[in-house]
Order: sequence, then structure tokens, then C-alpha cells
Amino acid sequence: MMQRFSLFICACCAVFLLNACGGEDANQGKNETPNAYNNPVVLPYTEMIAKDRNNVEAYFQRAQALANVQADSLAIVDFKKAIALDQQNIQYKMAFGDFLFEIKNYKEAAIQYDAVLQLKDKDEKAILNIVQTYIQLKDAENAWKYLNPPLKALPDNPVLNYLTAEIALVENDTMKAMKIVDGLIVKAPKLYAAQFLKGELLAYQNQNGAVAYFEKAFALDTMDLLPIEKIGDFYKARKDYPNALKYYRMTVAKDNSYAYGFYKAGLIYQEMDSLDKAIQNFGHAIKADLKYAASYLALAQLYEKQNQKDSAIKYYQLTLTFDSKNEVASTALSRLK
Repeated sequence: MMQRFSLFICACCAVFLLNACGGEDANQGKNETPNAYNNPVVLPYTEMIAKDRNNVEAYFQRAQALANVQADSLAIVDFKKAIALDQQNIQYKMAFGDFLFEIKNYKEAAIQYDAVLQLKDKDEKAILNIVQTYIQLKDAENAWKYLNPPLKALPDNPVLNYLTAEIALVENDTMKAMKIVDGLIVKAPKLYAAQFLKGELLAYQNQNGAVAYFEKAFALDTMDLLPIEKIGDFYKARKDYPNALKYYRMTVAKDNSYAYGFYKAGLIYQEMDSLDKAIQNFGHAIKADLKYAASYLALAQLYEKQNQKDSAIKYYQLTLTFDSKNEVASTALSRLK
């Protein structure tokens, strides 16, 4: 239910708990240097490593730089190298876990968070993150395994109780999740996660009150645009396209690099037969996030409907560049060629 939201929850929860208590070129020839290593953001660390192959901090810093330029497979190699050179470094393991979580490699993220807990069994951030990771994996048993000890120690902690609501959803007990969230909103009205989840639960039930809770969540953190996007989703599900468009536009007005807002606005324009505006918004989404495969696919499908075969093929190919297992794009290319 809450994939893009989850890491943000973990970050916010850690604070609350303390207060309460570019494509990579990994397949080049063996003797060639991947282009990403020479990216201006990455190059200083590449040079440091060339001078000292055991410079552990350089590998760690390069891993983060590679992640920033979206050279994911190369970043993984450097994270692993840094950890191999300094196996007791909690910071490296935690950062690697967060990176794996961000790219949705939840199984490997759980391994890294567990490695942190092997070194520091009461690390609050690692506990919160590994619980959230198992929630993403729909593994309620392991989520409870890591949550129960701190929950027993701090039974009234709002963050820990919030996570029980998420686990309830994994267990398909929506009524229990709603009851937990309602209690949290009374006891901890400034807990962003509870307000947001209440909005999601009401939206799932197609209830008007969802909008108010998403707005409350946004008021608690105006830097996070996901609640505004969710209001757009709520209206889109109702086929109330003018209101959906209003909120998607609001996200990009507040942050012109918010790819999700442009992409979803494009979908609405497409529904409204404003195809030029749809193409424009899908293009903006790609500029904001070059690896946003859904935007390439949307453009490909739109061009195919307009009988613009060459453009359709181009964007189906680009879809597969960033999502090699996309069956829709693969089938379309076979059909068009």
C-alpha cells in the first residue's frame, strides 16, 4: 500500500521514537572503465581508489555517488567492497540497507539491517527499518519478530504502535488497522504516518474524509508531496478528472522535479483527450526522472494509438532499457517490428 512512503516513515519514526523514548555501464569489457566511474560526481572517488585500492571510505563515498547518478549495480559493488574492508562499520551496512530498500530489493535490505542489529542489537533505526522492510515483503511473522521486543519495552510508544497497524494490513485485518490508527490520531495527532494511513484507509473505502486526512499529513510535513499526490489519486479513482488534475498540478507547482505529478497529470490529460498536453507532461516526467519507465511506456502507447510507428518503437525500446522485464513493451515491439 505504501511503497514510496515507507522509508520516509522510518526516518520520521526514528526521530519520533528518540523524542518519545543515469544508467550504468556494468557490462563493458573487462579492461574497460565503466562510464559512470568518470561522471564528475563520481570521478574524485575513482581517482582516490586508483591511488589506494584499500581506501574503504573512498569505496563507500563512491557507492553513494553512484547511487546518486542511478548507477545502481555499480553502487552495489562498491557498498559490498566497503563493507568487506570494514566489517564492523554500522554506518556502511545501514546506508547499504537504505539504498537496497530504495531500489525495492527488500530481501537484501533486510539482510543488511539484520547485520547492523548483530553488531548493535538495540539500534532504533535498524529495528524500525527492518520491521518496515518485512512489511513490504508481506512477511508479518518476521515483522512481529523484530517489533515485539521494543514494543514490550515501550507499549505506549506511538511509532511502534503505528507499525502494528501496518502489520495488521499485511494480515488483511483492516478493521484492526483502522482502530489502531484512530487511537494514535487521538494520542499523537502530530504523527504524520498515522494521519497518512488514515487517509489511505478511507481512500480505499472511497470515503470523502480521505482528503482531509491527507491534507493533515501534508500540513505536518509540507516538504513531502505524496499526500497531495494521493488526493489526486483519490479523485482519479472517482473519475473526477478536474480535481485530480488540480492536485497533480499542485505537486509540480511546489516541486518542478516531481516526476510522479507530471506522469499522472499526463494520464489525466490522456483521459480528457488532450493528447498534446499528455505528451508534454510525460516528457516533463522523463526530464525529472530519466529512469521513469512508466512515462516511456505511456508515450509509446500514445504514439502507437496515433499510428506514429517509429516514435512508438523508440519509446517501447526506452521502456525496456529501464524495465527489461516489461511484458507490455516487449509484446508491442514484437507486434510493430
